This record gives sequence, C-alpha cells and structure tokens, in this order.
Amino acid sequence: MATLEDALLASDVWMTLSDVERRAVRYYVKEYAAGHVTPDALVLSLSELLNDHDKVLLIVHILCKSGFPRIYVLVLYVYICFGR
Repeated sequence: MATLEDALLASDVWMTLSDVERRAVRYYVKEYAAGHVTPDALVLSLSELLNDHDKVLLIVHILCKSGFPRIYVLVLYVYICFGR
C-alpha cells in the first residue's frame, strides 16, 4: 500500500492544486505521518485549505486508497458535502 504522500504526489489532483495548497498539504501529510497531527486535525486542515469541492473529493479518494482511517475520510466527505 502506498504512503499517503506517495499517493498524493502520483495523483492527477496534485497538479490542480496551487503551489500554496501543495506546500500546505505536503506539510500536513508529513506531520500526520510523523505522528504529530491526529487524523481529525488532518481532516480539519484539509477541509479548511481546499475550498474547491472537486479537489476535496479527489483528496478523499486518495485518502481511501492510501489506508487513511476510513471513518475520518467519511467525516471529511460529509463535512464538505453537507456541512459547509
């Protein structure tokens, strides 16, 4: 199974992110991988950072494929679809 960062870098969505978004996503993912950021903090950060619905849906798809805890992926998806 690919790491979360590898999955993000290999995806088409990576190229749709702005340079600022890429740096921020990379930072949060590295902090999550190092155990410094909890899954809920990562979800919250991504939901605040990525203001485009399509970008968030693609990130959700990548999170699912990379072994990220499924409950947090669902929370992010529901928050973006219904909570904003």
